[in-house]
Amino acid sequence: MRETLDELVAILEREDEVDDALRAVVTALAATVLGSIAAYAVVTGLMDLPFAFSWRAVGGALLTAAALVLAFGALGTWRVLSARPVPYLRTQ
Repeated sequence: MRETLDELVAILEREDEVDDALRAVVTALAATVLGSIAAYAVVTGLMDLPFAFSWRAVGGALLTAAALVLAFGALGTWRVLSARPVPYLRTQ
């Protein structure tokens, strides 16, 4: 029975990871589309310049965003991970 529960928990955790990955991909695609539309409007409408889409810029922006999320996440948990557990948990 315990093995069955462990397998079920493992399946559910994998589903959560897949769900999170799909959300990240959808968010990245939405940001790319909306950002491109806004950039096109500004460049062609306000600046009267030709618009050129750049996959390199999109990749750089997505990598930078991922790095910042990881960095701020690590900084946010650093205090908790470096503290002794008992005093920290007592204050919560």
